[in-house]
Amino acid sequence: MQLVADEAPVTGRAAQRRRMALLAYLARSPERRAHRDRLMGLLWTDHAPDAARRLLNESIYVIRRELGPDVLRTEGDTVRLDAAVVCDADLFDRAVVAGDLAGAIGLYAGPLFGSWSVGDAPEFEQWAETERAQFGRRFADVAPRAAAQASGRGDWKQAAAIFARLATEDPDSVIAAEGEARALAMAGEPLQACRRLDQFAERWAVEFGGTPPATVTALRTALVSGAVGAPVAARRVAASAAMVGAAGASPIPTSAAAEHAVAVSPVAARAAERRKRWWWIPLPLALVAVAIVWVSTRQNNEPVVGRASRVAIMSRALASRDTGLAYLREAITEGVTNQLSVNRFSMATSSEVRAMESGRLSLDSLVSLKQLGTLVEFAFEARPSRVRVTARLIDALSREVLSSSVFERPLDDALSIETDLTRFVVDALRQRLRQSVAIRDPIEGQRDATARKLLITAVRSRLDASEVLQNGFALDLEAARNMLLAADSLLQRAALLEPTWDAVLLERARIMRERVRTEPESLQRALLDSAVAMTGAVLARRPEEAEAFELRGMLRMRTALALSDGARDTIALRDADTDLRRALALEPQRAEGWLALSTVQNLRGQAASSLISAQRAVEHDAFLINGQRAYFELFAGALTSAKVDEALQWCRRGRLAYPRDVTFYVCELTAMRERPAQPTDVVSAWRLVARVDSLSQLAERRTTADYKPAYSVVVAAGISARAGNAAMARDAVQRARRMIGSDPSLRLDLTFDEAWVELMLGDRRRAVSLLRQVVAARPPMARIITTAPLFRDIADDVLPSTRAAVPPTR
Repeated sequence: MQLVADEAPVTGRAAQRRRMALLAYLARSPERRAHRDRLMGLLWTDHAPDAARRLLNESIYVIRRELGPDVLRTEGDTVRLDAAVVCDADLFDRAVVAGDLAGAIGLYAGPLFGSWSVGDAPEFEQWAETERAQFGRRFADVAPRAAAQASGRGDWKQAAAIFARLATEDPDSVIAAEGEARALAMAGEPLQACRRLDQFAERWAVEFGGTPPATVTALRTALVSGAVGAPVAARRVAASAAMVGAAGASPIPTSAAAEHAVAVSPVAARAAERRKRWWWIPLPLALVAVAIVWVSTRQNNEPVVGRASRVAIMSRALASRDTGLAYLREAITEGVTNQLSVNRFSMATSSEVRAMESGRLSLDSLVSLKQLGTLVEFAFEARPSRVRVTARLIDALSREVLSSSVFERPLDDALSIETDLTRFVVDALRQRLRQSVAIRDPIEGQRDATARKLLITAVRSRLDASEVLQNGFALDLEAARNMLLAADSLLQRAALLEPTWDAVLLERARIMRERVRTEPESLQRALLDSAVAMTGAVLARRPEEAEAFELRGMLRMRTALALSDGARDTIALRDADTDLRRALALEPQRAEGWLALSTVQNLRGQAASSLISAQRAVEHDAFLINGQRAYFELFAGALTSAKVDEALQWCRRGRLAYPRDVTFYVCELTAMRERPAQPTDVVSAWRLVARVDSLSQLAERRTTADYKPAYSVVVAAGISARAGNAAMARDAVQRARRMIGSDPSLRLDLTFDEAWVELMLGDRRRAVSLLRQVVAARPPMARIITTAPLFRDIADDVLPSTRAAVPPTR
């Protein structure tokens, strides 16, 4: 991001990061105005209110002095940015509204704010990330339309350039890859088009595993056969592909082929004449080949109805930043999704849709990842005392709107729109899929309106409390506890209004499960028993309710973890296993159920089954809540089996799903340490260390010591030593020692990892000495040292007398 005045970059005090952030926030705010309290909380969160107000006033003064007195205007407690200040993102939006899509593409300068950040203003960074994601989605929506306009003019090179720009912003975009390949083929560059699809397929294999979507493979086949592309170019690529298939050699460039055609021998000329005379003989064989290709394509490509039955329900707000509308939108969308999740057709989960809405995943990538065929979109719009929702059923591949309807309700009766939207989706899907569509609770729309509001508010409070607990800050524990108690109080009021509403009982059970994390051990068992009883009451009324079986299985697993009696522990785990299997038999797409079953199987010693269940969890929901453990289990399982490439793939998929989780940057470093050295390892390792450092700074208030930052540094030190950079390695080890300080446990962890660094530096004696210190302090580490590939060559030196006493590892 850059601040420019009079066509020259501003470098004075007005260009200080927080002041630029102030201007950026106002430029993107409705009516370019914001309340002073909002600005203080956004940019000076860590300051006392008086100090924050003083810093804000100083920033306004400096900006006015250096950029002009009218740039910022104050109206009471409101600060407004003058309309004369130009923002390139606004120019992009105006061009789109005016229909000048080519002009909008020309104005797009990359992700909003680029890599620019304030650094120590987490509230602003979170806002900026959201704005960046929304702006990126607008570009991803405009780019294909602009490319279509260019194609309509016959400007295929321009269309290819636009798709290439889209691919730069979203490398996993199937629309970008296929669009660029088609445009290149029509521009007379079919070989380049094939290379583009090959590059996309390679990236897909690394990021997601397996082959790319069937449409990509089918397009490449069409390019090779000449079915797609400019006529002359298509024939050229088909001939080139035939030469490659016959001889295994690279295609002859066009110029070389022309030169080759000049020098034709008499024998070759007679052969060519014979080919002209008997041209029809290969025709039956060609027809048979075409038939085989057609049949195989029909077998490999999914039927239209099968693809159409993969559905995602998403929502967006039209021109509104109202928090109340956002909560209403999320609650209604979640409600419709839950109502339809009992069906056998596949649905994208709420967490996957949230990942797309937050910018972690593009819509195009979600469509490709889940092989979606149908999109359901709700567009919410706040009007004076009313809420309006436009519902659309969309073909996921062509983006054609198949059905649409508009619903409007008074604000105090807004929740009843959920019933209208559910009915619309059921009718539209029934017509598209030609099959019956069920809903979970047919009479939910008839529930008491006050009870429904209480339930939605309680769910929001529980989710907020869970997020607070996830941060792990001790000072926030009491706040989370109070939020959960308040939510439970709301549900008790809802139960008085709707005594037989199962959703209220299940939500109370979830709240009690969360409260276990905030209460002393003396109360935890009672909370778990009460929650199990509530799920049992639901199952007594509805014996086939998968949601209740899943929740009771999770509660029983938590009970097993709280027990100290071995026999009762075993019984609780067995019952948890039974409940979870029953839930998954009823609704196999329940990703959280698979994740919980993986944990139970791990606790019961069923390691192989645990890994399979973890894989099923991430297959059904790549972004499931608390799914970090599933990805890490899969990473660790592959690494233990010496499948380093597979382990690295799971690590990268975990990072894609949880970009703020430092674990998936650390595990990539671990995989780099385990695999053979590569030329780019040192640069990649230190880039990962920098990312670990930046993410770890967000957790400075955590009460428990974290070894991950120091671990990343010492692993990068070993990778540097392996590459021959001894000085860098020794400096990094000293840095890691400073990071852990005097903590005795962390120092022992560092001693273990430092041994590998010394081994890479060639100091075998020092490495052996360090490992002996570890074994003396932690005898169980002897087994790890004897089995770890890192120390295979020195294990006998470390444990010369105790090796025979170490039991074999299965």
